[in-house]
Amino acid sequence: MMKQIYTAVWLAFVISMQGCVTTGQTTSERLIGQWQSDVGGFNIVVKYDEKTVKVDDNPSVGYELKGNELRIAGGGLQMRVISFPGKNRMVQVDAVTGTRHAFTRLTP
Repeated sequence: MMKQIYTAVWLAFVISMQGCVTTGQTTSERLIGQWQSDVGGFNIVVKYDEKTVKVDDNPSVGYELKGNELRIAGGGLQMRVISFPGKNRMVQVDAVTGTRHAFTRLTP
């Protein structure tokens, strides 16, 4: 199980680095904006700015981004490894469970 987690984290890291080289943007620059995803059959919209994240109509909360590791304020030990496999695609992988969650950028 741990080997799978390390493999998922490593793969996400490599993909993230390729995306940054391709676009010339940092991970934090690519993260900013509105993203749509499906959670349990429901569409959600997640909006990132420079310091906070907001899911649908819920209050904004702070986040910390170090490299490609995303930690949401109040999230305890939960950490997501983010990557950008395409210009308008983002993938977040839970570092503990290996669960992969894909997002599509909403363009203005």
